[in-house]
Amino acid sequence: MISYPIRAALASKMFGRIIVSTEDSEIASYAELFGAEVLLRPADLAKDEVGTQEVMRHVLQRVECPRHACCIYPCSPMLNVKDLWRCFHLMTRNETDFAYCPGILYWGRVGAFLEDRPLGHWVYVMNKGRAIDINVEADWIAAERKYAELYNKVAA
Repeated sequence: MISYPIRAALASKMFGRIIVSTEDSEIASYAELFGAEVLLRPADLAKDEVGTQEVMRHVLQRVECPRHACCIYPCSPMLNVKDLWRCFHLMTRNETDFAYCPGILYWGRVGAFLEDRPLGHWVYVMNKGRAIDINVEADWIAAERKYAELYNKVAA
């Protein structure tokens, strides 16, 4: 699953570095296999109640980053290069701190991440046929079905 967003990020040529934050050694191995760097996440940031902005702040406090950063959710199999670019342009064109595609990704100014500013209201709407936020098993099944429909592959 994590290979899809990593491959989209690599194909976009938008990133100097693609970093996966995880506490899981198996996920870390796969992330590296597909071309990402891994930053091991401390146990206090690996709990269900911890938000992605907290995780992003942890990463950005440890790695040098230009003006903008992107948080891509690992369960985003239908994310593509155009989504990354369109969401980025939404943020920069509107001169806002963040632009996001709910459950898929969000772009932000590094300073906004570090200062824990709220996401705001600039929402990029992904094509309905590809948008799905995977949180529970039913979401996973729906994502497999959508993926199979979109890419003519058999859902397992």
